[in-house]
Amino acid sequence: MGDAPTALFTLKECEILYPLLSDNGIYVVEDLQTSYFHDFGGHSFNLKRVKTTMNYFKHLTDSLNFMEFDNPFYRPTYFDEHTIAMHFYHSMVFIQKGAHVEKSNMERVREIRHAARPLDVLKAGVKWLWAWKRLI
Repeated sequence: MGDAPTALFTLKECEILYPLLSDNGIYVVEDLQTSYFHDFGGHSFNLKRVKTTMNYFKHLTDSLNFMEFDNPFYRPTYFDEHTIAMHFYHSMVFIQKGAHVEKSNMERVREIRHAARPLDVLKAGVKWLWAWKRLI
């Protein structure tokens, strides 16, 4: 359980301790409310302030979907490959560690694209566009 006096300490603590957590373990960080308190380095007016504990963990939620990133140069991080769930509650986050081996939802679409003839894909796209325009 992370409970550090400052956001920087909490983040470093997580980076060190999370890899040591056993698979299927749960890492808990509390006192996220300090992300909104000026006296603790937080901010209540600029919620996108990067250096808060809350924003650090909000940013890490993208790790749950890293396999969907349409970026051929992206290399998964340790957190990407070893985090299967994040649950946010009032002033707390629970992070479930485990092997993140899910495949992309787009893999089936990619398979269809490569198997289909280009003209068939174009025709399907035109039909979809025509149907969408009729709804507007």
